[in-house]
Amino acid sequence: MKKPSEKTSLPPPGPDRAFPREGALLALPDGRTALGLGPFLARKAPLPGKPAFFAPDFFLRDETPWRHPARFMVLAPEEAARLLPPPPEGKPAWRPPDPAPFFQAFGELQEEFLGGRLAKAVPLVFEEAPLPPEWTDRLPGLALRALQARPPSRAYAFWEGEAGLLGATPETLFQEGPGGLAHTMALA
Repeated sequence: MKKPSEKTSLPPPGPDRAFPREGALLALPDGRTALGLGPFLARKAPLPGKPAFFAPDFFLRDETPWRHPARFMVLAPEEAARLLPPPPEGKPAWRPPDPAPFFQAFGELQEEFLGGRLAKAVPLVFEEAPLPPEWTDRLPGLALRALQARPPSRAYAFWEGEAGLLGATPETLFQEGPGGLAHTMALA
């Protein structure tokens, strides 16, 4: 992967300038952040030698899950803090998930385990939080909050317009290999 640039060409967001409405970021193990800004070129497979983010839909139905950003940069921590908008004030109002689907899935998985047809599974539920409209241009700032978390976490995000995904994990998701290629393995 490229080393941090001397100076990035993206001006910091301000009251007169919104942050790009399409983007992706990934915290790297050495503390840098890979940042891609849209528009994105969606493809079935990544283009050789071009930075791309794997951003499939949750159920893996998207036939073009690879996203090539129009602009790509690798940022040192201080550059990420300068370029990403500040996080919005306050916290989202999370709606508690309905536990019934989780318990139903758990029971079905238990039957599969007992029958020897399944060795590993992760039941899940979805939780949502409607966001105030004034947060729209500051959502990437939530990623900045995750990047700066202590103890350190590996932040990742992908957003298009008003929808997206933001997460953080203590796990190392990727390692940089020869030639700047990212290597990973399934963790679930």
